[in-house]
Amino acid sequence: LNNSKIKTIDIMKGNRSFIWLRGQCFHNLSSLTTVNLYNNDLGLRADFAVDCPIKDFNTTFWQYKFVNGAIYVHNSHEWEFKTFCGNPCYTTLTIEPWCKRISNENNLDTAKNLKVINAHKDVTYIPTFALDYHKNLEAINVENGNERYLSKDGVLFEQRYTSSGYVNAYDAYYPASKKDKTFTMPQKEGFTFYLDATTTVVNPYVEEIYLPLNSSILIGARSYAFPNLKKLYFAKGNPCYDNVRFEFTGETKTY
Repeated sequence: LNNSKIKTIDIMKGNRSFIWLRGQCFHNLSSLTTVNLYNNDLGLRADFAVDCPIKDFNTTFWQYKFVNGAIYVHNSHEWEFKTFCGNPCYTTLTIEPWCKRISNENNLDTAKNLKVINAHKDVTYIPTFALDYHKNLEAINVENGNERYLSKDGVLFEQRYTSSGYVNAYDAYYPASKKDKTFTMPQKEGFTFYLDATTTVVNPYVEEIYLPLNSSILIGARSYAFPNLKKLYFAKGNPCYDNVRFEFTGETKTY
């Protein structure tokens, strides 16, 4: 903890073949760039390294890969992103093309320098829990053609799932530090897009939101996620216009 001198950690096999790296076992080691684990079966918590500038994580255990600050683990079915242990070094996480998902147990809420997440069209799962992502995150981009997710200007949209299966609707997840003052909801024929302004993610930058005919925004009575939202623009004929304009304390217009 808080050791600025350690640059490399070598863990030899010794008398034990299995090594388990517990949560925050490396914490604020400001010079730590290399971790070597030789001939050890390995287990680790996603938050095993916090505020450590790790650039090389070397292990011979087949279940793990380290690429550009990210550790991937094979869950016996497929590869998934596990932890961003080099978070002081990297501002962008680009999911590798052979990785299919982001693990529910990840450390993205501790990745203070992480600003952008890029996912390819074959990613099947991105956790959308509000606290999974650090408040400095500016964009989540998904390549065109993904069956479950899409993105627009860095805002993630996940196809809604119900007890009956997937329905023709998308829910928005707005990054906390996306700095654009204006955002226009996407359009896709046959689908409705929902923006819930009562989520726990708070974005202080956006001031104006445009909602096409197939878009809806939920304001609600609680404090909403956009404290500086001043104007809502609705396409003429948008069915949620009448309800929202009585709840929203800012200005509502049609276009």
